Amino acid sequence: MMWRRGKILGNGGSAMVYLAAVVLPTRNNDLLLPSLMAIKSAPVNNSQLLYIERELFSQFEGCPHILRCFGDDVMIEDGEQWYNNLLEYLHWWKFGDRIE
Repeated sequence: MMWRRGKILGNGGSAMVYLAAVVLPTRNNDLLLPSLMAIKSAPVNNSQLLYIERELFSQFEGCPHILRCFGDDVMIEDGEQWYNNLLEYLHWWKFGDRIE
């Protein structure tokens, strides 16, 4: 695995978002992965919305107002397959506001 899942950043009805650290610097879809990413994950059998989201990200690639997507992958964790979108992690200071 090229990244390691960290703390939960949020969850919703169809997926959970985790902070992730890249452990093996590598390229995915010809992009060098950043050291920190947000990983949006769902079990493969419930990942239809994440797959559609990934397709939408590819349509808006290069738009400065949309998070960057570095690709997707499938992994097995605790015997269950997970579908993951590898997303740009935005730090609060990118917006100049402090989150309390």
